[in-house]
Amino acid sequence: GFGGFSGAGWAPELTAAQVDAAFGTGTGQIGLSIMRLRIDPDSSKWSTQLASAQLAKAKGAILFGTPWTPPANMKDNNGLVKGSLLPSHYGDYTTHLLNFANTMQAGGAGLYAISIQNEPDFAPDYESCLWNSQQFIDYMSSQGSRFGTYKVIAAESAIQRNTGSSGHAVASRATPSPSGRTRGMLSVRPPPVMW
Repeated sequence: GFGGFSGAGWAPELTAAQVDAAFGTGTGQIGLSIMRLRIDPDSSKWSTQLASAQLAKAKGAILFGTPWTPPANMKDNNGLVKGSLLPSHYGDYTTHLLNFANTMQAGGAGLYAISIQNEPDFAPDYESCLWNSQQFIDYMSSQGSRFGTYKVIAAESAIQRNTGSSGHAVASRATPSPSGRTRGMLSVRPPPVMW
């Protein structure tokens, strides 16, 4: 499918007319089938994109959430820009991601999948968090099973080169793919790999 982005907090939320034009399948409509939702580090802002997510889902779109950064208190620099997730907060971060999924589900906009991090190898001067392959392996090894039936999207690289591993037995066992096969930790553009 092809998708669009709801960047609540960064851009005005999509209007009903914009959702209809983007996700509708009639004449003059684009017919997108995927909506990516920004997981704001501030949970009090999650409901701002609920209405557009509900409308897109009603038009048949699948929804997935992507964080640009964990909350600042979970990172080694105590900030929303750059820095890395502290291993001591792996469980808290998973709870944060699952709380977003639960908020969307309770609002009638259940997620199909959750991404752990947007562009983990890119350090811009806006919300971001740096991860390397070993950090993903460690995180998924300890937290992967908590995602239950949600598909977990391996982060896409911001740099178009092969930086991914071919897989890791412990992390892969914690997060089997829908087909039962194991997959690598990182992917190369396009597309991201789902566990």
